[in-house]
Amino acid sequence: MSSRSFAASAQGVQRIGIPSNAVNAFRFEIVLFAKILCKQKIIYWTETATLYAFGQYRLGSKVVDARLRFGKQSRLLTIVIAVVALLLLGAPLVILFLTSLRPPSALPLDPGMSLDNFVAIFSSPRMLTVLVNTAIYGAGALILSLTLGAIIAFLVERTDMPFRSTIYSAMLVSLAVPTMLKAFGWVLLLSPGLGWINYLLRQGFSLEGSSGPLNIYTMTGMIFVTGIGLSNNAFLMLSPLFRQMNPEFEEAAQTSGSKGLTVLRKVTLPLLLPGLLSALIYFGMVLVQVMETALAIGVPGGIRVLSVHIYLLTKAEDGIPLYALAAAFGVVLLLLALSLMGVYFWLTRQQDRFSVVTGKSFRPRQLKLGRWKYIAFSFVMIVIACYAMPMLILVWASLVKVYQAPSFEALNQVSLQSYFRTLANPQVQQSAANTLTLMVIAPTLAVFIAFCASWFSVKRKMRWVEVFAITPMGVPNVVLALALFLVYVMTPIHGSIWVLIIAHIVAHLPFTTRVLSAALLQLHKELEEAAHVTGATTARTLRTVTVPLILPAVVNGWLWAFSATLRDFTFAIFLMTGRNMVLPSAMWVLWNVPDISGTAALGTVYMCGFVFVTMAARYVDQRQRKKAGWEAN
Repeated sequence: MSSRSFAASAQGVQRIGIPSNAVNAFRFEIVLFAKILCKQKIIYWTETATLYAFGQYRLGSKVVDARLRFGKQSRLLTIVIAVVALLLLGAPLVILFLTSLRPPSALPLDPGMSLDNFVAIFSSPRMLTVLVNTAIYGAGALILSLTLGAIIAFLVERTDMPFRSTIYSAMLVSLAVPTMLKAFGWVLLLSPGLGWINYLLRQGFSLEGSSGPLNIYTMTGMIFVTGIGLSNNAFLMLSPLFRQMNPEFEEAAQTSGSKGLTVLRKVTLPLLLPGLLSALIYFGMVLVQVMETALAIGVPGGIRVLSVHIYLLTKAEDGIPLYALAAAFGVVLLLLALSLMGVYFWLTRQQDRFSVVTGKSFRPRQLKLGRWKYIAFSFVMIVIACYAMPMLILVWASLVKVYQAPSFEALNQVSLQSYFRTLANPQVQQSAANTLTLMVIAPTLAVFIAFCASWFSVKRKMRWVEVFAITPMGVPNVVLALALFLVYVMTPIHGSIWVLIIAHIVAHLPFTTRVLSAALLQLHKELEEAAHVTGATTARTLRTVTVPLILPAVVNGWLWAFSATLRDFTFAIFLMTGRNMVLPSAMWVLWNVPDISGTAALGTVYMCGFVFVTMAARYVDQRQRKKAGWEAN
């Protein structure tokens, strides 16, 4: 059947008055026929026949006009994307760099240009102390978190330790607690005067005095709290490495007569080395920008690290804000983070030399621990107890009007008064409203912009859009917060909820863009082409074809951005004003009043809400996977 007779048949169907549903069915058959002809590379006549069948004009003018229109729209959209990208990230980083070259107390637009701030950083004893503290704090927390995470991952994935599945679930649940609340809980446990553990030690060993013997406000305390807090993240990153390790390599070494420690040193660790080094660099990037623990524990103890020092320089602690000096520190921190990210990418590229999973199937071998498995289980339970104790002490603190260490005598003081008093606070209510606004708008806009960037990158081959979208990955949150502060400090956006929304959009773009790009890469271009052949516009194709097919990835990206926004304290505290307070910044204000019971009550509500959101997100994710056919019903 020729293409012209095919088109004539289609026009004849419409002329004789066949119902619209039949015409639609016939259109579907036309599309199928067109796709078959496309496979045979009879493209011109196929498209001509299809357009004629739909009552359209000759292919030449219609397609050329469409291409011209899309070309104009594409250029316009390219300009819009470039402007949005510059406003979101380019302008803040440029202003940050320019401000670092101003006099120490100058604003971004003030006159003057010098390198005095950078000279002060590397010549002042106080500044060098901050850098040394940052190095010690980061290295100590890094070693502790990776050591604990690696040990627990090995025990769960490679041994016969009991209750491994339950332990894995407990490690996941512990991620639902924000870092700042963990720090508050450890203060209530190990504070020299108020700490419950110190109280038990004084009572148990009949120690004199009303404080000590342990002190959380030290470098050791900061390292301990941060290391414990990140060990669950390290566990989740390292457990797949142990799970996918082919035991044949270790068995071959044992067959040759090597002992257990020799096999571990010469076979297991070298094979795991790329993954371990990647985790090392990743957590190094996290630790150079972490602020919550250092702010809650380090500042009262007189210990400053780089992220906290940048924050305090903008808060007029010594009389006037030193914005330019803070910007210079921000540039140093940015360069450090970018260097670590470069090393991280280089290490991940080298992992192909150590591939241990091939096409040949294998079953991971479990190491028999014998009587040692109960000791291993006890060790893991101690670590999990370290996750739980800060939360439990916060719950206790929320139930007493004035905080006191848990005891049988204090049970008479238990009530819900702190909850009613705190939730009735107008400032807390306004913070809750701002939090709700932030939780809805920021993830939604982040996913929308990420989808646009991914679509232009994958479907229109505009790779520079995706590159720009993932650039914030190397910008520490504290540096991004400072840059946004400097950009908007003289504008109405400063002090509003919109500065927080912009901060979270920029911070979440890298992850959401990578998730959506991976999903779009799995869609063959013929799906959108088939929609265009039927006359659908690009917007309708995206709405009815592309988005429904990648909906699980869209939902996952949104839920991740929502969770990250809910957990964040850095932006909330750094960009805080009286108008844009959210629940994390409200907790920080209550903690500094100090209102321990109010902070604990608000923190407990916040934790419960986070756990509920996590469970709901898991439920939604499973439903989307079932609808998409990714999981069996």
